[in-house]
Amino acid sequence: MVDFLPLGIGIERWLLAGAVLLGWMAASARWLRRDEAGAGQTAEIVIAHASQTGTATSLAGLMKEKVAEIGRDAVLVPLAAAGAEQLSAARQVVIVAATTGAGEAPDCASHVERTLLARPIALTGRQVFVLALGDRTYEHFCAFGYRVKAWAEKSGAEVAIVAVDNRSASDLERWDELMRAHGLPQIAREEERLVSEWIIAARREVAEGDTRPIRGSRSGPLLHLELVPGSGEMPDYAVGDLFEWHGPGGVRRDFSIASLPGDRSLELIVRRVELLGGGLGRASSVLTAEDGPIRVRGRIRSFPSFHETAGSGPLLAIAAGSGWGGIRPHVLAAAAAGRPVWLVYGERGGEDEPAILAELRKLHGQGRIARLDLALSRVATGSPSYVQDVVETCRSEAAAYLGTDGAVAICGAAAMGAAVEELLAGALPPSWIEQARAAGRWRSALY
Repeated sequence: MVDFLPLGIGIERWLLAGAVLLGWMAASARWLRRDEAGAGQTAEIVIAHASQTGTATSLAGLMKEKVAEIGRDAVLVPLAAAGAEQLSAARQVVIVAATTGAGEAPDCASHVERTLLARPIALTGRQVFVLALGDRTYEHFCAFGYRVKAWAEKSGAEVAIVAVDNRSASDLERWDELMRAHGLPQIAREEERLVSEWIIAARREVAEGDTRPIRGSRSGPLLHLELVPGSGEMPDYAVGDLFEWHGPGGVRRDFSIASLPGDRSLELIVRRVELLGGGLGRASSVLTAEDGPIRVRGRIRSFPSFHETAGSGPLLAIAAGSGWGGIRPHVLAAAAAGRPVWLVYGERGGEDEPAILAELRKLHGQGRIARLDLALSRVATGSPSYVQDVVETCRSEAAAYLGTDGAVAICGAAAMGAAVEELLAGALPPSWIEQARAAGRWRSALY
């Protein structure tokens, strides 16, 4: 590892960056509290959100604050808690809707299409604005947002939608233009004020890459990054929160924070993306390509649906590849609390054991991971295996291990997460997963 020190940062910038970050964390807490109070309330404007990684919640909360500043009456509510009467009573409805996986609704709103969106409601004469969040590299770009739009149209509303690719600055500007035309506040520039400077102080490779092409690129090596805030003071965050990197041209990417709250640096596990035509992905070209101390811009963003699992029962932690970055703090926090931890982790492997696997074996040897199952897709001898293979083999044991009060945390590719959930659902009692999710004992961060 090569270490670097953050030099040449004036005290004025320390104080400014620290104040911005603390202000954003406080605002996030206020938005979450207002969510709880918003269910069932009526107002001239209803702002509803369905978020997978917290982006939709953050944007909706910012929208609510800006609406209040212009003196208009608005209520903030999760889409999953919004009622037909509440929406019908509003004059304008803003819905910030993320799409996850293969065009699916976020986990927190997984039942909405079976309830609220299953039939039209009385929205004739109402204006409905849908801010659809997604990733254009996936086939079903913003599919859930477009289904919300179709439902609002069937309900008789005047509907407009803006689809946003990875929180593109230009897409958000189009949203601001729509809002301006209908007397509502803009948020794109306000969101940028919450960003501050960070320094990549150290970087090291922890696993090899793969030569097989996937969606126009190859998966390069995994790198472990250590970031320090330009302000010199680490802001507060929780297990499961994200680091939102802001790159040139308005590019943004989310990375799970791999360190624990209170650590001296912010740790990330980042996969280098190597393009088939040469060069690196937009985030990889900045975060993983250079060895020196690199200044980047970003912010910590709350991700409530992936916060530490509730309860004191055993934890089944499941991850693959860069998903170790999101699962690592869950594992460490559960172990520190005295909870049994069973980890299933998938990586490529290789002739020499990657550093990432060496860390897992060390945690297992220390007793912080009670059971460790590895799925290696590239092995010198024997058959390759994947996370789904391991879960399928031991799903009955997993069901017995979880019992009635166990918890599950999953981080990795959406296809892996969906397969794991299907396998566990077949072994667990009916509605176990639904009840665990509602109780905060089932957490997932899938991409």
